[in-house]
Amino acid sequence: MEPINRTNISKSIVDQVVDLIASGEYCPGQRLPSERELMETLGVGRSSIREAFQALAIMGLIDIRPGQGTFVREITTDVIIRRNVFAPLLTPEATGELVEARLAVEPEIAALAAERYTEGELSAIDDVLTQCGRALDSGEPVYSLSASFHLLVARASHNTVFIRFIETLVNLMAARGARIEEHTDFVRWELTSHRTVRDAVAQRNADAARRIMEEHIVESSRFYLETGGE
Repeated sequence: MEPINRTNISKSIVDQVVDLIASGEYCPGQRLPSERELMETLGVGRSSIREAFQALAIMGLIDIRPGQGTFVREITTDVIIRRNVFAPLLTPEATGELVEARLAVEPEIAALAAERYTEGELSAIDDVLTQCGRALDSGEPVYSLSASFHLLVARASHNTVFIRFIETLVNLMAARGARIEEHTDFVRWELTSHRTVRDAVAQRNADAARRIMEEHIVESSRFYLETGGE
């Protein structure tokens, strides 16, 4: 690997790993270097490595196995297609469009969840929020759990189209969350905001759930843009 272009760190990491996989330097089933090893080799921060790994996972090029490491996947036709579809959505320029799409859909998802959730679905939301809190307290990554919260709310809406929409975005949310993971004040705010959404849903207050989800998306996107994901 070579020193990273600072203008778009995570994309530079992704491009290098893709090239190494394509050249056969990294083979299917092979374990990639650890986050710490890549940080030292490339001279970049942990958040950039995590965002790059999430992007590669979205593209279907790697498997991230907690406690084991990150491994190269078999390259199939669907993986190639997934890479071509998702790669443009991971650029900073796409953030505004992602926010527009989420604002058009997620507040209504939250409102429907408030009207339709089952006790089992609320329990699943509570469980992921508990996991987020524990991970945050122990210094473990929370970005995947935070993204999962949005998917669980969507499932509680009982609208298949909305669920599929969030399923297509959940890994993108995680990839972006990974980039700002080291901003612990924001991560704690995000968890508090998620809990506020949860409370509105649990109270079956559709109007409040809609409003709070909209505020959550706007504020989290504002922070991401202001920090530049660093």
